[in-house]
Amino acid sequence: MSTVEPRWLDREATARYLSVRVDELPRLLRAGKLPVPSYHLGPKSPRWDRLALDACFVGGVASTDPDIAVAGLVQQIKDEALGRARRP
Repeated sequence: MSTVEPRWLDREATARYLSVRVDELPRLLRAGKLPVPSYHLGPKSPRWDRLALDACFVGGVASTDPDIAVAGLVQQIKDEALGRARRP
């Protein structure tokens, strides 16, 4: 039986997912290397979209805007599924 990874990650889970310390997240966010988290659960409960985090590290998709990053990742997956190589 396979386990389902959660889509929305808290600070600790995000740091583990990226293999960094929790105290590195604000610096990475200020540097524009992470997508902006959602504060839907409150100002002290940021949640990062795992798909947007993945998209930030996929070649050819450099946006930290979660919507743009995920759209780029989805397009790249579609292209790979259809056997089309993405041009640099």
